[in-house]
Amino acid sequence: MNVQTAFHEYAKFLENLTVEGVSNLSGYVSDNVLFSDPFHEVKGALQMTQIFVQMFEKVSDVTFKINDSAASGN
Repeated sequence: MNVQTAFHEYAKFLENLTVEGVSNLSGYVSDNVLFSDPFHEVKGALQMTQIFVQMFEKVSDVTFKINDSAASGN
């Protein structure tokens, strides 16, 4: 799978993310993923999953919309 296809699948996953689907995140990111937002900076798929679970616990209507992307690598 090339980078563009992998990113498209990841974006599709995020745009359709539900609390029930968060456990599937590790199928879209590497074990050593770096995730940061204005409130968190974590390393690892498990830690990123925990951030998303906490988000769903605090906010009931969560949606993601990917408007633009950039990729490098192969």
